[in-house]
Formats: sequence, structure tokens, C-alpha cells
Amino acid sequence: MIDCLIIGGGIAGINVAWQLEKRGINYRLVDPFTFTSSTSISAGLINPVTGRKFATQWNMDVLIPIITATYRELELFTKTPFFFEHTLFKIHKNELGPDYCNI
Repeated sequence: MIDCLIIGGGIAGINVAWQLEKRGINYRLVDPFTFTSSTSISAGLINPVTGRKFATQWNMDVLIPIITATYRELELFTKTPFFFEHTLFKIHKNELGPDYCNI
């Protein structure tokens, strides 16, 4: 018998499945997976910056440690390294034009 049906294997669906797995709850995850889906394109990308003003999301200081711990657990469980932290850079155009770089 299935206790929970999860539709979609994106970041949310996989995390729900992992929490259910740890608690021994019977579930099924259904995902049609296509190469053009947001799941395959974003591949679990976590970007703490949001909005037009590129502000850090208000609760990232709480979420990042939880996300990191969860992904590290999943790496150990699957015996597969997949969580890589990178610094993000956003290059903005400036009033001097695209040929000018002020570094």
C-alpha cells in the first residue's frame, strides 16, 4: 500500500521523498522527466539572490545550513557526490558600454 504519492521529482519532490524515506513511510514518486523540464535544466540550483534588485532572500541564513545538511545526507545515502557550492557572479552592463570593464 502507498501512503504518499509525490508528483514531480524536482527539488521539492526529491526532498519530500527523502524525508519520507528516512521515516519509513511508503511512497511513490512519479516524474515524466524530459530534458526540457525545469528539473533537468536547473539541476537543483539554489540561488540565494532574488528579485529585480538582486537582494539576498530574507531567510537564507536559516535555509542554507538545512539544504547543505540534507544534500550531504543524500550524497552519503546514494554514495554519489553531487552537491557543489560555487560563488555566483552577475555581470551588469554599465553606462560606459560593453567594451569597458572596470575590474
